[in-house]
Amino acid sequence: MHATDKLLTLGADANSTSADGKTALAWAASLGRSSIAEMLVNHGASMSSTRNTQIVPLEEAAASGDFLTVQMLLRCGCDSNYQDPDGWSAMHWAAEEGHLEIVRLLLNERANVNAVSSFGTSPLHCAANGGHVSIVRLLILRQADPLQSTCHGWTALHHAAYMGHSEVVRYLLEDDRIRSSASQQDNHGWSVLHLAIHSRDLATINILLGGAIIAEPSALSDENGLTAEEWLDFEPSSHSYKATSNLAFAKSRCCRAVTGLRQAVITGNVPMIKLLLRLGHNIDGTNSGGRTALYYAAKKHMLPIMDLLLEMGADPNILPAGRRTWKEFISDDEVLLRLNRAYYETRDISPEVKHQIQLSLRAQGQLFDPNQPAAFVRDERISTSPIPDRSLLSMPAPSDAHFPDYLDPSMPSSSLTPTEQTYNNKRKAKPDRSAMTRFWKRLLG
Repeated sequence: MHATDKLLTLGADANSTSADGKTALAWAASLGRSSIAEMLVNHGASMSSTRNTQIVPLEEAAASGDFLTVQMLLRCGCDSNYQDPDGWSAMHWAAEEGHLEIVRLLLNERANVNAVSSFGTSPLHCAANGGHVSIVRLLILRQADPLQSTCHGWTALHHAAYMGHSEVVRYLLEDDRIRSSASQQDNHGWSVLHLAIHSRDLATINILLGGAIIAEPSALSDENGLTAEEWLDFEPSSHSYKATSNLAFAKSRCCRAVTGLRQAVITGNVPMIKLLLRLGHNIDGTNSGGRTALYYAAKKHMLPIMDLLLEMGADPNILPAGRRTWKEFISDDEVLLRLNRAYYETRDISPEVKHQIQLSLRAQGQLFDPNQPAAFVRDERISTSPIPDRSLLSMPAPSDAHFPDYLDPSMPSSSLTPTEQTYNNKRKAKPDRSAMTRFWKRLLG
């Protein structure tokens, strides 16, 4: 702080930026340096100007959990409802990262509880995605719409089920509006039960099956005619599993914060990485989506930075929520080689968990019925925005298939929609000629 004060006194520009276009105020906000942030504002630092960056200092402070800086910026006139080019607001960032008091402060400053991003994502989606029950409760109390759907057709319940946040699922289902629409399917026909089964989240599955919340699981089929129970048959190494995993991961996208060490990695700022590690920043620290600094280095193929992080003790076994293996989204052999050398261990899906899920489904008397018509009813309110090609889930995979992370925050949204699809307001899944075959296969074990 003393050095900052001296530089400003000597005439340093309070609005100077680092090579990536981030201002000193934005850096102070993202690192939780509230006293330095206030000093910069007092010396004329702009609270809104950015260069080559998406978010403003208020969003940086909200994402990093810096209550004092958020409070100071609001007091100095920052707009609590400012939305960046992707539509994210400070409320989204605070809700996603679990900063309850900042969410409360923003609400008291008249922040819009139902503000949506360009993906149709509300703060409630973000809080559910991050697993923050207290924030979910506060937002609903302050009139957040619990049935709001994203452009992919996901409600807050879908986000919580996919991310494995069973306590959030339990709380949401206490609301009669959510409970009565628990069988809602997204624009690929995926129900919350499909998502919970994909994540192998037994706790959430038992909540959904208990109390007849989802009365007829066997009647819920995705656009390929597959029930949630049939998703259990996807082998992790199969094309179907990888394609489903990549698409679900894309749909779960919220405004996951990239602050501190993770941001230094993304910008390739090696001196800053070393400085932050010397200052004690957690090398394995994650945002709400479970992304570490190593994840960003691997995703961007930054081999020298990967080497630095691994040498400093970064754990290669921490993967983002919704991911089981690096190979699901990394194809670069050099990247995978480094991870394997650092003692990365593949996480296998437990056969016992699969068996327990099957028992839970059958305990409700919901055995697979080949004569049951598979209805796919889409929510009338869901936007039919372009989404990845449905053929991903049915086409044979080439031996060297690589599945990109659709909706990577670094990619423009216009590049994420390889195929436009339209849906009838109400349709039934195509007859599945192999249904009887699958039935006898299940019956005979």
